[in-house]
Amino acid sequence: MVRLSEEAARQIRDRAIYCRQKHYDGALRNFRAAIENAGRRIDREPERGLTSPRPYPDVVIADVRWIIEGRYWFAYAPTPKPATILAIFLDTDNIPGRI
Repeated sequence: MVRLSEEAARQIRDRAIYCRQKHYDGALRNFRAAIENAGRRIDREPERGLTSPRPYPDVVIADVRWIIEGRYWFAYAPTPKPATILAIFLDTDNIPGRI
């Protein structure tokens, strides 16, 4: 089972609060589904992720892999096992500006 860093857990809480406040029920369901699906994919093949998010090929961080699920980019550390999701970004986020 994939773990969450403190930062990723905070991002999940913040996004859930934001969606509830705005009554974005569909967006919250999609976000939760993206987290579950990304976790399964990472757990199955942790080494398969990309070395950077596609829109930002220069965002390469040692020992960090990236996958996109739905509208969210997930940064994760595949080792040590189990993998750890480090951060989650909406696909429209300025990822380099947020790292």
